[in-house]
Amino acid sequence: MQELINQVDGVVKTRVGYTGGKGENPSYELISTGLTGHAEAIEITFDPQKISYEKILKFFFTIHDPTTLNRQVHDTGTQYRSEIFYLNFAGIFAFIFVDLRGEFFRSQKYYHNCQS
Repeated sequence: MQELINQVDGVVKTRVGYTGGKGENPSYELISTGLTGHAEAIEITFDPQKISYEKILKFFFTIHDPTTLNRQVHDTGTQYRSEIFYLNFAGIFAFIFVDLRGEFFRSQKYYHNCQS
């Protein structure tokens, strides 16, 4: 999903990680147990002069089906829940599988699909 989002004109950078749970800097192994309450997340920084929040949302819904409860492709569990929250309208928001009740923690490098 991160790779697809990175290809959108106006997206400046993305970071994969976790948010919305208990504990700091959780590992993928710990998140995948479902015990921490974290959700997998992609944080997107975009240039609002090149793309609007609305256009990013429209793109998002072409690549994600929010009706699949706690699921991302073949992965299942509450860490794959679908939630969208913005951080601000200045061009930074957390996108997909995000709950901003907690801090965003970047995932380990071996888990990144692509860097930007």
